[in-house]
Amino acid sequence: MDTDALLNRHLKNFGAGDIDALVAEYADDAIFLTAQGVLRGPAAIRPLIEAVVGEFSKPGVTFELISRQVAGDHAYLCWRAETPLNSYALGSDTMTFRDGLIVMQTAAVAATPKT
Repeated sequence: MDTDALLNRHLKNFGAGDIDALVAEYADDAIFLTAQGVLRGPAAIRPLIEAVVGEFSKPGVTFELISRQVAGDHAYLCWRAETPLNSYALGSDTMTFRDGLIVMQTAAVAATPKT
């Protein structure tokens, strides 16, 4: 599967709220870099996925994909969203795929809590 197809699979799984399928997309040695730290491996990444899917699967969520770029094994998403909890002025995800799995991901957001 090429990177574009892998990214489509990721977005489909995210849209469906399929946590198990999303976690299964990560290689055993995957790293996920965030402003809060580095998560290593699917078991460490799973709680982040559960939290994000939990928030973005609530009624009334809007999501706009601003930019989607693919180059070789790398993919980039730029987006904005509104959830019941937060207003995301900007979100950015970068992923690197190897052998059909995510081996590295970064995520950064500019979010304003609504509470």
